[in-house]
Amino acid sequence: MRFEQWQAVAMLALSLIMTTAAAATAAADATVAFDHIVFNAEAQPLRRVTGVSVVETKAAAAFVIATADGKASISIDTAAAPDLREWARTKLAPALALWYPRIDELLDSDGVVAPIHVNMTFRPQPGVAETLGAEVSGNSDWFSKQLDGEAVGAMIHELVHVVQQYGDREPETFPGWLTEGIADYVRFFVFEPNYHGADDIWLAKQDLSKVRFDGAYRQTANFLEWVTRKYDPRIVEKLNAAARRGDYNEAIWKEQAGKSVGELGEEWKTEKARVVKSGGG
Repeated sequence: MRFEQWQAVAMLALSLIMTTAAAATAAADATVAFDHIVFNAEAQPLRRVTGVSVVETKAAAAFVIATADGKASISIDTAAAPDLREWARTKLAPALALWYPRIDELLDSDGVVAPIHVNMTFRPQPGVAETLGAEVSGNSDWFSKQLDGEAVGAMIHELVHVVQQYGDREPETFPGWLTEGIADYVRFFVFEPNYHGADDIWLAKQDLSKVRFDGAYRQTANFLEWVTRKYDPRIVEKLNAAARRGDYNEAIWKEQAGKSVGELGEEWKTEKARVVKSGGG
């Protein structure tokens, strides 16, 4: 090959290298402004900066956010649900980053530290969502229909389960209705009280003959809010601590509210029926 040909090949190679470098630089500059969170589309260390920005690649299936207190991180994977990616990045991520440490503080008890990393995945699956340890998964079909409704709140509910860490004991020492009731109490009365997802406005739309204090989820959340307001403002905190220690028993209700849980349940339902009938809901 003559010198002129070698020179042409060398110039072409140099041009390709420069083009690749420019593309990489442009991708690195493609940042998205974000409030107090750093996204990391690659497997690089998380970092926090003022006026935080996000570096992403179009091919990235998951991204990682740092929580607002900088003590934990949450990975959100939408590879199996690409239509949820923008919502997850702009709506879900800020809520998770801000509320994970708040939930941890709300449910604080001696000797328990919330997981420092949570994996959240969206994919087609039965139901709405489920949590196993620090692994959370959501039904992408359900979430895609609830982006302007209950989607974010549903994942706040799951974050509560991550923080709860009640463990698997045989026999089970803490009732499942309370586990779910606490999660919905945090969701509907602390995170999004104005959504009216479990309060008396919601209750007025239900068939009260079928509503029970131990009905779990929203029903129990309403009951817990009532006990909190009328008898013991720290009842949820105390129930949570007992669940983690594995020493829960129904005597705690008598100790904290002066009545058995059954008596409290009857009083709650009688009072709520009166409120709903009077239009107070």
